Amino acid sequence: MTLIYRVPFYPFRKAASSRIKDPSNGLFGTGDLVGTASTPPSQQLRAIYDARTASAPPLPYSVWGAKTGTPDGDQSTTFGAAGAALTITHHVFSSWMTSTTECDEICDRYVQLFHHQPLVMSGFTTLLVDCQVIDIVPDPVGQHGIIEFRPLIQVTPA
Repeated sequence: MTLIYRVPFYPFRKAASSRIKDPSNGLFGTGDLVGTASTPPSQQLRAIYDARTASAPPLPYSVWGAKTGTPDGDQSTTFGAAGAALTITHHVFSSWMTSTTECDEICDRYVQLFHHQPLVMSGFTTLLVDCQVIDIVPDPVGQHGIIEFRPLIQVTPA
């Protein structure tokens, strides 16, 4: 069997954005974050961007950031199929200046949705996704959450 090597950034981003926007998750929309414990309540993400936005979008919002990838990674020896080792960063921006609570709750929801969970991607098998690094730092507009995803991906045989 010939191994086909790819670095599937776009399929991962597309599948992950779909999961985030799924109404049953209560994470994306125009209301309060479902299950929020804060007062005032944390808000749902208003938008997800594939790269920087030139305008000032309504907060909170998120942006896909830096990506690194290695075709094959460990998957060909581990699974006997071509795959990729990816690291994909996702940024969450909140307007809360004096509290990290909104970013905390949104990032916690990301962990619930993705950490050690499979993700359906066209043409690939994603066995699980690790949320490896989560940072919450001050930002000029409020708070900035940074999540580093590390999906374990292999090419689905044709």
